[in-house]
Amino acid sequence: MRPDGTHQRPIMRAPDEVVNLSWSPDGEWIAYAIYPREGQCSQLYLVRADGTGAKRLGHDRCSGDFAWSPDGSRIAFSNSAGGFSSGGISTMKVDGSDLRQLTRGNRLPDFAPAWSPDGATIAFTRDPQVPSLWLMEADGTNLHRLRTPSRYAYCEGSSEPDWSPDGHWIAFTRICGAYDPSLRTWSNIFVVRPDGTGLRPLTNAGLRRKFSNDSPAWSPDGKRIVFVSDRGAKASLSDIYVMNADGTGQERLTRLPGWSGFPDWGAWR
Repeated sequence: MRPDGTHQRPIMRAPDEVVNLSWSPDGEWIAYAIYPREGQCSQLYLVRADGTGAKRLGHDRCSGDFAWSPDGSRIAFSNSAGGFSSGGISTMKVDGSDLRQLTRGNRLPDFAPAWSPDGATIAFTRDPQVPSLWLMEADGTNLHRLRTPSRYAYCEGSSEPDWSPDGHWIAFTRICGAYDPSLRTWSNIFVVRPDGTGLRPLTNAGLRRKFSNDSPAWSPDGKRIVFVSDRGAKASLSDIYVMNADGTGQERLTRLPGWSGFPDWGAWR
């Protein structure tokens, strides 16, 4: 669809659930994952923007979240050889060759990689107990945690990083209540600088307004952020929203009968 929500159209039909769409930097291809059946591995595929040329990226790993390198030559993705219990972050060429393991996860996987605009750094989520944001060089070195402290112990979870086009900010999802059975979970979109400064929320779910805001993605000009929210949906279904980079002007774009998730900003075809 267009950024104003008009001209919504299907690109392709798949036999199983399609998740995690991501445009190539040149706008020619869309990468996506197919999650076939419960207990089975999801796999990465590519399809042209017009819906033709669908093909699987060949390797023997289970593949989850992924991101294109800025030059379009490589894809970073979460993986494991036999499920997601100990998965890490890997990269490979777009043809599926030259597989490189960068991290090996922990008891739970590393996931949701996001490449910085200059191609030098990858942000991702690490989830040993509570999800947190981590940074590393594109070759896996200089691994360190990006601190995003919260005033509330039940709002420590941070996930789904996405870099602004100028590289000055990282948008991410903050999860609240996920590890407290007495609370209903909710989530908000935050931004933070790569050095951990400037942390601030862009959406306002909370104890009295428990809905989800997640999966942020910056527009190519850095002026807006698209995201998913269930604030206006029924039966916990979600729609796609857009807002200005400072959190103002939040607008609902879709009113679909099913769940909408993992939006990405790309060239209109």
